Amino acid sequence: MIYVSPTYDTLKNARRDTIANVYHKLKCYRKSAIEKRIVIIKESEPITTDLITINSSVLEAELYVNILTCLNRGLDQKIAELFPTHDDAFIFESLPGAGAALAPRIMCALGCNRKHFNNASEIQSYSGVAPVRISSGTSFVVKWRYGCSKYLRQTFIEFAKASLGSSMWAAAYYHMQIARGKSHQAAVRALAFKWIRIIFRCWQKKERYDEMKYLQSLQKNKAPLLEYFGYKQVKSPI
Repeated sequence: MIYVSPTYDTLKNARRDTIANVYHKLKCYRKSAIEKRIVIIKESEPITTDLITINSSVLEAELYVNILTCLNRGLDQKIAELFPTHDDAFIFESLPGAGAALAPRIMCALGCNRKHFNNASEIQSYSGVAPVRISSGTSFVVKWRYGCSKYLRQTFIEFAKASLGSSMWAAAYYHMQIARGKSHQAAVRALAFKWIRIIFRCWQKKERYDEMKYLQSLQKNKAPLLEYFGYKQVKSPI
């Protein structure tokens, strides 16, 4: 691995695709936002050129990176140790695509108190997956929900993406949303919205998620979703 000093000059002289790849690793994929930030970087000017200030700041930044790296590694190890011992772990381990990273996050999102949420709608709103619907007279507006837990919203959206390659109905549902004209992000949010209902039901009943049982339910109800099962299962397009 080639070491790159975290300095202003290193960043400004970096290739555009290199900077874009860094944003991708940070879960930022919107091309317009990335391009705007790259332009700012390329057109910016340094606050100082004093080497003493620069070198001491570089050392400080490297120190914080090392501390955070060790902290994250320790937290990951602790989560890996504690999660399997939780009484509800089996529920979230059964979610297709959740894995070692997302299963504990989803479990923490719901917690242990079954009375904390009365229904799935409360979780959808609290996490910000459900949009805000405003109606007045004959007008009706749907807006992005800002007053919510951003981390929980990201948790459910990341899980929805991960489920595309592990769940037949999730992949079909995603393709159905795309076929209806929704963007990739809108389709994933719609899938996350649907997953919350399923997860809430499993959590309330204290039972594992059963993909085959859900597929049988879709067939029994002749769900429109069945028309899209001809599509191949997909991984996140990003």
